[in-house]
Formats: sequence, C-alpha cells, structure tokens
Amino acid sequence: MAELDTTTLTPDQLAPMLRCWAAGMENVEAGVELLITHRYWLERGDFRAACITADDHGWSPDGTICSIATVDWDAVTATAKDTDAPPAAGSVLRLACALADGVKHAVALGKELQNLEPSDVPLVLEAVAHTTGRHHADAALRVTGRFEL
Repeated sequence: MAELDTTTLTPDQLAPMLRCWAAGMENVEAGVELLITHRYWLERGDFRAACITADDHGWSPDGTICSIATVDWDAVTATAKDTDAPPAAGSVLRLACALADGVKHAVALGKELQNLEPSDVPLVLEAVAHTTGRHHADAALRVTGRFEL
C-alpha cells in the first residue's frame, strides 16, 4: 500500500477513488458527489492536500482492490471557516460536509442555501435527494421553483 500525493491527482482521477470509499454510505455518497460535481474544491491543490488522503490499495464494496481516496470532514470544516473562496463555493463545501456527517458538522441551512449560485442549486438538490435513497427508487426529480408534487 502506497499513499498517493493528492496534489498531483486531477478531479477526474479522484472521483472514482472517492466514490469507491463512499460506496454504500448514502450520506457520504451525497457529500462526495456534491464535491465531485461542483468541482471547485477538488480543483484546488491546497484543499486536496488538507482534506483528502489517497492510497493505491483499498477495498471496493464488491471486495476487489482499487485505489481509494477519503475525505477528512473535520479538515473540510476547518477549510470552510478559513478560506478565500467565493461565498457560494464555501456554502457548497459546508453543505457537502453536513450531508456527509450532519451530526458533527451541522449548518444553518437557510443561510447556506441563500449563498448558492443558480448553477449550484440542482447539485445540492440532487445530493439531498440522494441521502433519502431517491436514487434507488429510479425517481425523476422535477424542480420547477413551485411547491407541487
């Protein structure tokens, strides 16, 4: 087993490694997918160095060996508090952390949602739906901006 330098890995290289680690934990899958789809944080070498650890030898959910990357949610919380990122990116980061480990990393949901850019909203909604298991139900989500079923 060899630790990998996360500062040299691209977001596209990290994505399957993070998914391998999060597989089967819906809340962690949601937080990881939000980081992957948003891309801002995974593109930052300082974030990868501080918050992500990677190894070339991990176990996938099906028992095969794969490269794996883990997120240190405590480090993510610290990064979210001390960053020069745009407010929307900070909110996405805090929301990803709260989805993955909300008991330990709760957020003021209304405040964080108000900071989002329009392009972030579907990503966050998809992540929230994922935590509820909607991805297993093959249910399509329709976001209209109106409260209707």
